[in-house]
Amino acid sequence: DGMVQIGETNFDIDEVRRGIAKHKQFYLPIPVNTIEETLVNRDDIVKKLGIEQYKTVLLSTSSENKFVFFKDYNYFETIIPVLDKNPDTVLLLVGVGTASWMFKKYAHPQIKFLGIQMPSDLAQIEAIADVYIENLPYSSFTALLQVFMRRKAIHFVYSPLKITQLFKDKSVYTPSKEEWQE
Repeated sequence: DGMVQIGETNFDIDEVRRGIAKHKQFYLPIPVNTIEETLVNRDDIVKKLGIEQYKTVLLSTSSENKFVFFKDYNYFETIIPVLDKNPDTVLLLVGVGTASWMFKKYAHPQIKFLGIQMPSDLAQIEAIADVYIENLPYSSFTALLQVFMRRKAIHFVYSPLKITQLFKDKSVYTPSKEEWQE
């Protein structure tokens, strides 16, 4: 009878690729005010993660396959220069662990590969994050919803591929990798 969507650009894509008329596509009604605030002692979580020396905490959350590079979108080669320019910043990476080939190839002292986390632990990590960094090339809709609900600052992907673009309004996105890194 209809298609439930969670991204604006999916309407156009599914009309063209799947032949589903726009009037048969509907937004998924996701409540945005039901997340419980996680009460955490920031100092305790920072100490537990071993990141006391850092001033700014960045967070990216997704399954490992969404970090696999595609075309010019390589998450690690894009973020590592940013970390190198900002030695007081740490990136917490949830979803990719130390057993991953990504860890072996892109290990960096300012990236903490935290692997898969239990929801309660992830909530604590989200609570201490200063900025959520949308991963490249494929975003995690669930992770974005969670950090949106926690009212965290989000740095969206630069110049996204049409298939991964969440918003029609391109002003949400940085037009180039270099501007994104700045």
